Amino acid sequence: VVHVIAISLWVGGLVAITADVAETVYVGVDAIVYDNAIVMGYARIEDFARIHDKSVIIDYAKVSGNARVFGCACVGDNAQLSGHALVSGNAEVCWDTRIFGNATVTGNASVFGDVQLFDFARIAGDAVVTGKVKLYGKANIYENARVSGNAQIFGLSHVFDNARVGGSAKVYGDAKVCGNAIVEGDTHLSNGTYDSGVRDTLRRHSIWERWRVNL
Repeated sequence: VVHVIAISLWVGGLVAITADVAETVYVGVDAIVYDNAIVMGYARIEDFARIHDKSVIIDYAKVSGNARVFGCACVGDNAQLSGHALVSGNAEVCWDTRIFGNATVTGNASVFGDVQLFDFARIAGDAVVTGKVKLYGKANIYENARVSGNAQIFGLSHVFDNARVGGSAKVYGDAKVCGNAIVEGDTHLSNGTYDSGVRDTLRRHSIWERWRVNL
């Protein structure tokens, strides 16, 4: 049973009496803030969004559509969740990150920068995703993986273990980047398992240029 009171500054949705919601926050008429959730700053909870448990929504963050935030997750800065996006566990989503579609961030994952996460993409474990990364399709980033720069991960691809993907790399198809693999530059990986070594087209080009100059 949820005991609710409408305390939004503007048109009020439903806010549990146990929740902590600032007067500067907007809670839409169909939105609900449950449990011991904290919503501060100028955050907006719109449409049919639901904020649960001990989750924290702060700054200018916006949660809309049918998006859900659970557990002790934190959404801040100018981050936006929409569609059926789900953020849970101890995950942190901030800066200008956009999460929509049916995308999920969970576990202890951290997502910040201008990241776009959509379709059925998922970030979990202790993964960190930053920069202008795009994750879509059914891409799965987890364990201690790091994805940064302008990388794109999509299709059915997985990045996990201690793997690193950065630069303008693209990982797609059913590619698996794992172990201690490093993928950078303009490298494109589709299908197969890549569990070691450095794959960096920019580095290879640099080596080629130095060799040619020394001829």
